[in-house]
Amino acid sequence: MKSLLPVRAGLKPAPYLLLLLLLPLLLLSACADDEKYLFGETPDERAAAQLNNYQEVLCSAPCGWLVSVGTQDRSAVGGAYQFWMKFTPGNRVVMYADIDNTTASQPGAGSYRMKLMQYPTLMFDTYNYIHLIADPNGTAVPGSTTAKGLLSDFDICLDNTTGGDEFKATGRVHKCPVIFTKATPGDTMAIVNGSAFIDSRPAAHTRLTAISPAPVIDVDNAVIQISAGNLLRLTSFFYKDDDGQVQAATIPTCVDINYNIRLMEPFSYGNIEFDRILWNGAKYEVPINGDNREAYDYGGFIFPLEFGFGKSYSQLKVDKAALGAYLQDPFLSVYNAAEAAFAALDRTYQFFEIEFLSATQMRLYNQYVINSSGQASSISLTFTINTDTDGYVYFTNVQSSTSAYAAALAENLLSYLLYEGAVEIGPSTGKKTVTGQGHRFKIDWIDATQGKFIVVNEPDNYIPGTLIK
Repeated sequence: MKSLLPVRAGLKPAPYLLLLLLLPLLLLSACADDEKYLFGETPDERAAAQLNNYQEVLCSAPCGWLVSVGTQDRSAVGGAYQFWMKFTPGNRVVMYADIDNTTASQPGAGSYRMKLMQYPTLMFDTYNYIHLIADPNGTAVPGSTTAKGLLSDFDICLDNTTGGDEFKATGRVHKCPVIFTKATPGDTMAIVNGSAFIDSRPAAHTRLTAISPAPVIDVDNAVIQISAGNLLRLTSFFYKDDDGQVQAATIPTCVDINYNIRLMEPFSYGNIEFDRILWNGAKYEVPINGDNREAYDYGGFIFPLEFGFGKSYSQLKVDKAALGAYLQDPFLSVYNAAEAAFAALDRTYQFFEIEFLSATQMRLYNQYVINSSGQASSISLTFTINTDTDGYVYFTNVQSSTSAYAAALAENLLSYLLYEGAVEIGPSTGKKTVTGQGHRFKIDWIDATQGKFIVVNEPDNYIPGTLIK
């Protein structure tokens, strides 16, 4: 039988094998040509074009950018900081910042560059104001944590969201929120030639707290209370959940020159969300789903007082000169007795502080002035902190002292605070023995800056004072 496949004379199998070996290379070459045809440039060329595009966006704002940078720090100096930045195509940047009077009034100049990392990244590669809030040196921003700074970022990932008058970005290391907003001529004039970066935040804080120490807005038959902490670098929102428990969210915030408050991250509650608290020239309003909710005085606080060891406040300062409106009997008589005892010793009693030193120890710090010399002096005594099953605190085990001036406290302040037990106090002769009065205390607000120790069984009887962080 003849083969159905014609065989040409002289044809050898070797060329077929050669074609099979070359076929993958031909296919790869064709794919490479197709890829170049599809994208028109190499990956490196595309990356360079993308970085150039981001740089053009940064340089396109004729009046510069307002750049709000959040921090992960939630201390007294943590929250959010605002910068004004002007970028040039020559990789130079000039900035102002609302950190202090110097950064708000004197420009900081340096260089920047764009680099493709996981995302196109804006890097400030010479030390500038944006580095201050991340600097681990505790003196860069007074009050920041040594060896940590404010846990902020100065490398910023621009993740395909640039464009328009505003866009959001994220810090590369600490994932801090960053918001770029095109500055207006008015913004730039107020910041560069004025004092907007220093004045706007405290002015907004004054306007908000003038409504109430902690104003509220109504949302879905509930109230959300606003606490403007740290001059609005941090703003806390309190509300009650379905079980009646108080929940809280603390968000870094910035303030513009018109006293509007901008949340670095939206606050969400149920099916509502907002990221601004707007000043309309007379009052603050929160825009929610097309409806402006006015902030108003609720007449009290729905959130608990964070007073104690490791909490927002650790001290309560009692000063008669400043707090005369709050002092009343029987505590007023106790306070007056302390003053009289010191006056008999040529001393003028000034104030005392209750300070939580640890979870189990409280210090009573007393300051006075020696009348004959004008020299200030002080004495301190320590108590053991106890908490009963109802959450009320009481104090025992006073550390003894040999000071005659401590003895002057024995029959008034000391006995008022001591719950049980006895302690001998004073010089070796004429010691006084202090026996507790059995007082238990609960802690509550007076207003946004004042707290009080309330005698549990006498709610109208309390020790008032200024809360200190």
